[in-house]
Amino acid sequence: MKGPEFIALHKLFDDVAASVDEYVDLIAERAVQLGGTADGTARQVAERSELDEYSGSGNAAQHVPAVADALAAFGKMVRQAIAAASGAEDQDSADIFTEVSRPAFFSPRHRRLLIWI
Repeated sequence: MKGPEFIALHKLFDDVAASVDEYVDLIAERAVQLGGTADGTARQVAERSELDEYSGSGNAAQHVPAVADALAAFGKMVRQAIAAASGAEDQDSADIFTEVSRPAFFSPRHRRLLIWI
């Protein structure tokens, strides 16, 4: 990213990335507990992701809406996962997804991104 907003937004994006890293491990551990596998290479994740490809490039006017949109889409998917886990009577998974949903969508980070738009 380029421009006078670089430092402030770089810090904000680092905070978002740190939050995501924390919850990736939590979800992966739950998948393994349920008998699945946690394939986590960049290629595997990219191939299996239901999120749209990241559209930001260049300056803050392009990156900020792209990150905000990605967080909103992820928040929607997490809320769907909460409903699916609850419907399957898997309260432990529903609780994990509920925990993940709080910082992903309703966090001060997301609101700070929206301020930039």
